[in-house]
Amino acid sequence: MKYSQYIEVEKLLEKNNLTIADVKENPDVLNEVGVGLIGAIFAGGLGLLFRKKLLSWGVKSYYVERLKTYGKKFERLVLKNVSKKAKANAEYRQSLIKKEIKLEPMGGPEAEAEKRAVQNLKQNYERRISKDIDGYIDNIMYNKNKEIKLKIEAIKSLSESHKIALKIFWDTIFYDIKQRAHKQMADDGIITDPVILNAIMQEAQDGKDEALYKLSHLKKVLAKEKEQEKQGSEEKKVSRVEKIRNNIEELAAEKSGMKEADVIRKTRAIIRDIKTVDEKDKYDLFDQLENKVGREVIRGARKPEDTSTLEPDDEL
Repeated sequence: MKYSQYIEVEKLLEKNNLTIADVKENPDVLNEVGVGLIGAIFAGGLGLLFRKKLLSWGVKSYYVERLKTYGKKFERLVLKNVSKKAKANAEYRQSLIKKEIKLEPMGGPEAEAEKRAVQNLKQNYERRISKDIDGYIDNIMYNKNKEIKLKIEAIKSLSESHKIALKIFWDTIFYDIKQRAHKQMADDGIITDPVILNAIMQEAQDGKDEALYKLSHLKKVLAKEKEQEKQGSEEKKVSRVEKIRNNIEELAAEKSGMKEADVIRKTRAIIRDIKTVDEKDKYDLFDQLENKVGREVIRGARKPEDTSTLEPDDEL
């Protein structure tokens, strides 16, 4: 690879929040981001890209990594059984290939008709195998999907948007597993028909496009949720400051009829509350307290508390 090409690849990886370690983990991800260095028939690695996005948006890595682990374990099971299914049908497929090779040099209408018949048998066989594999994956994935998504839903500490994010992430793992299963069959020469390969790739691409659409929508949901949290925090801060202001006004209105010890006690409580707010609000509140109850009262409240003068109710 030329140095200029390396720089371009490095930029593309950085743009997609990827590192060399990520590529080592799953080289197929290069096809997903458009590098296409490994010449694979099927692009893969959508789950890895999605995982990196979720982590950059603040979804907890613990849950993302747990799903990744579940996915790897499930993938091993799927590929193992796909390999068994392929081996079980290998003998029949080899007989068709041998017949096709034998007919290749022959000419004439009868030979051509027989060639077409063998090609049709081979295509139908590959279509059936592909359908069987899809059906097998879909069937076992249905139960696994239900199990995983119930587990996600049961996590009380997760926000709704993060639950949605993890469920979509699990869907992308599913798309990658299906891709690898079909890639394995293509690499093993079990499925070779271009029409069937194109149909498989198109189905997978449709699924990925749907996941990426959900990803773009989820980004907006997460941004909106974050903004709402920020607004809620601001409103909470304002309401706390207003509450302290009201307490100061209430003390100022009632202090003439209160015992000095009670005035000191309430002033001390207000000072404690003031210390919890931002610096700007803190200064404003202290000014209000000084103007309303007096500097001497504040000084008295700041002295060490004499618990011997407390009345029974004050001990609470």
